[in-house]
Amino acid sequence: QIGDEGGKAIGAVLEKNCTILRLDLLSNRIGDEGGKAIGTGLEKNSCLEWLLLCNNQIGDDGGKAIGAGLAKNNTLQMLDLRYNQIGGEGGKRIGVGLEKNTSLKKLFLNFNQIGDEGGNAIGVVLRKNKCLEELDLQTNEIGDEGGMAIAKGLKHNTSLKFLTLGSNNFSDETKMALQQAKSKLLELVL
Repeated sequence: QIGDEGGKAIGAVLEKNCTILRLDLLSNRIGDEGGKAIGTGLEKNSCLEWLLLCNNQIGDDGGKAIGAGLAKNNTLQMLDLRYNQIGGEGGKRIGVGLEKNTSLKKLFLNFNQIGDEGGNAIGVVLRKNKCLEELDLQTNEIGDEGGMAIAKGLKHNTSLKFLTLGSNNFSDETKMALQQAKSKLLELVL
C-alpha cells in the first residue's frame, strides 16, 4: 500500500515515462494528494493506456485533477475508479475532462458518490463524446435529475454500447426515459 506519497511518486513518473502501458494501483490507500499527482501526470503522459485506481481513497480533489488529466490525455483507453470517494465535484470535472478526451473507451466510476451533479455532467458528455464505449455508474447516488440528463445525452450518443446504472435513486419515470433513450446500446443495466 503506497498511500499518497507513493501516488505522488507515480504521478511524477507518469509525467516523464513513455514505456508503461498498463498500471495497476488497486487497493493502495491513495487519497486526494496522490490522486492529484496522478491527474497531473496524466496531463503530460503520452503512452499509458490502462489505469486501475479502484479501491483507494480518492475524493473530489483527486477526481478533479484526474478529470483535468483526461482533458489533455489522448492515449488512456481504460480508467477504473471504482470504490473511491469521488463526489459531485469530482464527478463533474471527470465529465468535463471527457468532453475533450478522444481516447477513453471504458470508464468505471461505480461505487462512488457523484450524485446528480456528476450525472448531469456525464449527460452533457454523452451528447458530444464519440469514443466512450462502456460506462459504469452503478451505486453513485444519482437521482432523477442526473438520470434524466443521462437519458438526454444517450439520445445523441453514437459510441456507447454498455451502460450500467443500477442501484441509483431513479423513479419509474426516469427508468422509462433511460430505456427509451437506449436505442444504440447493446446493454443497459438499471
